[in-house]
Amino acid sequence: MFNSFYPAGRYNLNFDVCAMFLAGILFIFYITRPRVFQEKRTRCFLLLLFVLFVSSLCEFCASVMFNSGSYSGSSALDAVLTISHTAQVLLPYLLAVYLLEVLGFSRRITRRRVLLLALPELFLLVQIMATEVQSAARGAEPHVTQTGVILCIIFFSAVIWFYIGICLVVLVRSRRALLRREYISILIVLVAFWCAMVPQLFDPYLKATEFLVSLCMLGIFITLENDADLYDGATGLRTRTAIWRESQEIFDQEISSFVVSIKLGNTGYLSMMLGIPAMKELDREVGIFLQQYADDAVHVYRLSDQSYAMVLFQGDRDRAKKIAEEILSRFQAQWCLFGTNVLVPAQVWISRIPDQIPDEKHLNVFLDTRYDPAVPANALHQFDMLKSEARRSEVELALQRALDAGTLTVYYQPIYDTKEGRIHSCEALLRMHDEKLGNVSPEEFIKVAEQTGLIAKIGESVFEKVCAFLEREHPEQYGLDFVEVNLSTIQCMDPTLPMRFQRIMQSHGVKPQQINLEITESAVIHDEKTMQALLSTLQKIGFSFALDDFGTGNANYTYVMKYPFRLIKIDKSFLWGAEKDDAARAILENMLELVRGLGREAVVEGVETKTQRDMLCREQVRYLQGYYYSKPIPEPDFLNYVKNFSQRGSSQETDGSSRES
Repeated sequence: MFNSFYPAGRYNLNFDVCAMFLAGILFIFYITRPRVFQEKRTRCFLLLLFVLFVSSLCEFCASVMFNSGSYSGSSALDAVLTISHTAQVLLPYLLAVYLLEVLGFSRRITRRRVLLLALPELFLLVQIMATEVQSAARGAEPHVTQTGVILCIIFFSAVIWFYIGICLVVLVRSRRALLRREYISILIVLVAFWCAMVPQLFDPYLKATEFLVSLCMLGIFITLENDADLYDGATGLRTRTAIWRESQEIFDQEISSFVVSIKLGNTGYLSMMLGIPAMKELDREVGIFLQQYADDAVHVYRLSDQSYAMVLFQGDRDRAKKIAEEILSRFQAQWCLFGTNVLVPAQVWISRIPDQIPDEKHLNVFLDTRYDPAVPANALHQFDMLKSEARRSEVELALQRALDAGTLTVYYQPIYDTKEGRIHSCEALLRMHDEKLGNVSPEEFIKVAEQTGLIAKIGESVFEKVCAFLEREHPEQYGLDFVEVNLSTIQCMDPTLPMRFQRIMQSHGVKPQQINLEITESAVIHDEKTMQALLSTLQKIGFSFALDDFGTGNANYTYVMKYPFRLIKIDKSFLWGAEKDDAARAILENMLELVRGLGREAVVEGVETKTQRDMLCREQVRYLQGYYYSKPIPEPDFLNYVKNFSQRGSSQETDGSSRES
């Protein structure tokens, strides 16, 4: 029935030509896309395309020889046919291995099962070889006259069904880890691959098998190997989408794994100071460095500009720890970005699935946690989600007890004015002591309060305590201009906040000019429209504002210009780094110059030594805050402190005798 397409008794060359062209094009396109070629999945697909190309080429050459009548007794033809048939029978096995890798099942297959999986393929190869030798010895056309070839075709069909059956079983078991389109695509590919073998059973001269298989490869390329959402174009690393999908597989199949999380700090400030091209170069350099660890057992991901992750599927604790320590060591050295050496602080965390991270939700929490300036950047941190959850619950209960009992305490830390030689203002800082847990650090209970929604209630409690302090003690008589009160991101999203603050101030007879509201970078960039509306309302009431932790997040000078910030508070990490590193010193100086250029005043936090103070005075920084003057202290101690300071004057600051130990 196919005779109308080509002369009787001659092989059709058109399909082989198309198959060669399509396989070659797919191979070239595939290797030019961002890939981690150490991974088995990538290698399997490349091998599939290569074997398909070789099979098509050899089939084409053999068909040309047969059509020209030059095949009789030709050893070249025998060699070409052997290669062609070997490549053709390898295709179903390679497809099965590839699909098992895609479905994530290959990590759970033991060596014994791998051998059993390969046995049908080995048997078929032996049968093909025997038939080819027999056919060559008889000098006949192997595809047409030899009975052994017919048996080989039967065995071939059986082997194809064997591998398709295995893939179908695994496909059903792995359905949850796949997108609907992927599930349907794999199903179609399996059916289409078997159907590709059918035409040649009816007419051996048609030679359409390789072309139909190449169409299957095209379908795989479009659906399963479409890496737009799985691979990051800038670094070649896997994306957040990839880790989300692979985590489903990890938890479904209970694969013991280690997760390493790398969180970068100061990227917002570095972007502001060095520019976007330099940050792209940093992404590229970090990607190249991390990609050296990628292989079948280790997948590396770029989650965002500030966060990377690594999953080690074999659960080897020693290897995971070694890799994490090497990453930490690399980030303690400088990165060269277009000739500029910069230090990029990084926190490296390591945790285990499922012992310490029991499910996907907790994995997302672990990966989404941002760089925390309160956590040391020069140590490897172990993370146990189960223990963390238990601790979080304990802190939440303690917070609720403290709120109900009114036992949360406000401490005050002075801010020194170098120009006037006096305590200019102070920052109100919350402290918590619980009967069961003892002293709980603000970094811990504030984070829990934000996660549980208690932060709004806590923030309002602090504001009322500060207003009561201002009403009762009148610290302005000792030269204090105002008290700084921190606002959380959640508070900044509340349109009723100005009204509630006004009500509290009126009940205590406090003026808004006595309070300066301190807002973090993360709150500023959270919702620009809502933030601008809130600050506009608060400014009309009479409040002033400070931007806290400038340089540690994503805010840049454009944000500073949009908002009415009176003070810009420079995070302590910049000051401490400036003492140790010339590049960090240059960054601090440029930051101070930027603040002055924007018409704002800088407050440098973390001043602990006379050397630091002197350095900042030389830079003409007006406001200083830190342990050199005083740590945060309770209200009575703070009142005594400012009284003594106002009586003794600037001499007290000069000799540092007022510092708290």
